[in-house]
Amino acid sequence: MNTPKVSIICISYNQANTIQQTLLSVANQNFKKEEIELIIVDDASRDKTSTILKQLQLTIPYQLVIHQENKGYCKTFNEGLHLSHGRFILDLAADDLLHPEFLQIAVNRLEESNDKVAAHYCDAFLLDTNVNKKILHSEQTKYKKRPEGTIYKELIQHYFICSPTVLFKRKHLIEVGGYDEKLMYEDFDIQIRLARKFDFLYTPKPLLTKQISKSNMSARQVSWRSPYQYSTYVVCKKIQKMNLTKDEHKALFWRCFYEIKKNIQLGNFKLTLQYTLLAFQSYLKS
Repeated sequence: MNTPKVSIICISYNQANTIQQTLLSVANQNFKKEEIELIIVDDASRDKTSTILKQLQLTIPYQLVIHQENKGYCKTFNEGLHLSHGRFILDLAADDLLHPEFLQIAVNRLEESNDKVAAHYCDAFLLDTNVNKKILHSEQTKYKKRPEGTIYKELIQHYFICSPTVLFKRKHLIEVGGYDEKLMYEDFDIQIRLARKFDFLYTPKPLLTKQISKSNMSARQVSWRSPYQYSTYVVCKKIQKMNLTKDEHKALFWRCFYEIKKNIQLGNFKLTLQYTLLAFQSYLKS
């Protein structure tokens, strides 16, 4: 059996309404099917997701793991990563949709790159399923021209990557230790740790549609007194230790300033004080 070129790891949890569309978007890629390895780990869904996955397996080939107890996203992804064999790794949410040329473009960009490059990301459509409105991700962030190459400092100050679009080089992802299983979510942390050591590539074309709803992780991160916000603080503490220059400390200061305002709005007052101290420390080093 040939080693797959790309491993797509899809973590599902209570996504019975979207999982079939997501998997069909993988099946419809303009990419050799034998070069795609699809691994799905259901993290103890309480709806009909696992039943649907067993049925879809009859028509779409994939490796399926079903948890009896919920282990959390980061630990579950690392389990899928351990099972994978591809040179490139995609973390695909079970409610996002790949456009047909996604893998073809992303893989080609990475194959043409040198060993300094760890990942590729691109633009995406954001589909608000509550009002059925679609907008470009690039229109919602500070950087109209997306940074590529060395992006560490820019990524600290302003989060501009649409996470589901990131295709990783496997060896770089393994080198930095995969996802931090102590965190509630993964994207900011893994991208910061990779950006500290490696470069990123960017394609301005939207190659994925990310669905936004009241129930997905993006919405839960900005809910009242969201526990997810503490994970962001942990990442910022990591950044403080990784920073090497005054400009990087200055970027962290502005990041903390943004997080202070957000956590006041979310009612996370203890976390607001912790960010205030971190901002002060960063200011002194900038």
